[in-house]
This record gives sequence, structure tokens and C-alpha cells, in this order.
Amino acid sequence: MKEAGSGVSIVTLANAIADRGTEPVLVDLGPFALVGEVDVEEEKGWAFSTAVMVAPHLADQVGAGLDFDRGIVYPLVKRTVRFPTVILVGRSSSNDVQIAHHSISKLHARIRVEGDVFEVEDAGSLNGTFAGGTRITAPVTMTAGDRLGLGTQDFFVHSSARLVDVLRRIGRL
Repeated sequence: MKEAGSGVSIVTLANAIADRGTEPVLVDLGPFALVGEVDVEEEKGWAFSTAVMVAPHLADQVGAGLDFDRGIVYPLVKRTVRFPTVILVGRSSSNDVQIAHHSISKLHARIRVEGDVFEVEDAGSLNGTFAGGTRITAPVTMTAGDRLGLGTQDFFVHSSARLVDVLRRIGRL
């Protein structure tokens, strides 16, 4: 479905659910996933593109105002042997979750999953980690439905089970 630690497009994830079913995808995602749009530099000049159309009531369950064509899902899953109880998030490929964006530090944040919540702390990043729009200076507990900001990028926190259920109802994109 994807390269270890990096994100996967919402379209690819929805199609994987349609092709493989929900259980194998849930194993890949772990208990939580971050969903957002990572900014890319727009090319100058004319361009032609198509858009994925999704029923608004289902689309809003994934992320209000989210562009499904540009939406990326980042599973919060431990992928490295370093620091076995901590999920490392940042720009570097050595992290468990790699988000390639200039405003995200090489090692940006640390996450500890504890049941149906997780604790996030900033790892000394330059551009900050935000919970609900407020810069955090100490570990903060988050759960599904919260918004997590890393640098200039915002993400919806999802329970992977609920995200997979919504994408299953949307079907192949």
C-alpha cells in the first residue's frame, strides 16, 4: 500500500480498502492516523486536473474542507527499533512517520499511544507543534477528532477504524 513511514493518498487508501478489505488495511494503519494536505509548490503556467467527487456528508467525516485529491494519510505506527515505546515524527526518513515538508523539522515530535488516546510532545522543532491551534510546550493528550499542527501543516486525528469505515462507505475513488 505504501512505503514504510511515509503517507498514502486518501484515494489510494480508499482503493486498497475496496480491493483488500478492511482488516488488512487496519493492520497497516495501527490505532490512529493523521489526515491532511501537505502543501506542494505549484508550477506556474496552465494546468489541467480532475477532482474526486465524494458525498459531502462522508467527506466531512474525513476532514472538513479536505481536498481528497491532495489528502494524505499518515499512520501513527512504530516502524523502527529505536525508542520502542515512542513514535518519532519528522521530515527525516529515519522517523517512524515521515512527513516531507520544509516547515517540519527532521525530528519534529514524539508520540506515545496509550489505548484510545495518545500523548504528543514537541521534540525541539523550529516551527512548533500545535494542539487545537495552540503551540504546545509540554506533552499533550490527544484523541480522535482533535487537530494536530506540525510546523505550518494541519492534520485531523482519526481513529483508524472509523477512517477505514468511512472510506469503505465511500468506495473506490
